[in-house]
Amino acid sequence: MFVGARILDIGMLGALVRDKSLLEIAPSRPSPKSPDGRYYFWMVEGEPEHLGKYGQDDTDLSWANWHFLNFGQTIIDGMINQKRKIFEYKSANIIKSTPAESPDSLAKILNVPFLSKEDSNIWTKVRKDF
Repeated sequence: MFVGARILDIGMLGALVRDKSLLEIAPSRPSPKSPDGRYYFWMVEGEPEHLGKYGQDDTDLSWANWHFLNFGQTIIDGMINQKRKIFEYKSANIIKSTPAESPDSLAKILNVPFLSKEDSNIWTKVRKDF
């Protein structure tokens, strides 16, 4: 996830923006939850394989600036990746229904790795230095 989502996806977009020859900064797309939101939105004409194999899904958590992320194949052999879909569904239900004291305690409940704020800052720096 760190290499695919944070460096090759987000990092590459950042590098293209800094280069300024192919991509401008993501357009402003504010919402009530994210008034300073910016993101790209593309539509791809063609077959599902033209979208690429992998993707990141991001769920906002109840703590400011904390997210539940997963990265993987969305479609395998022309079919929706059922294991990923089931995992996302179960995780979303746990996030909504289980009271957790902190992001790291939620990670324990979900039985997923936890990336501390300090480690996340290191990965952000690696991505920006890409």
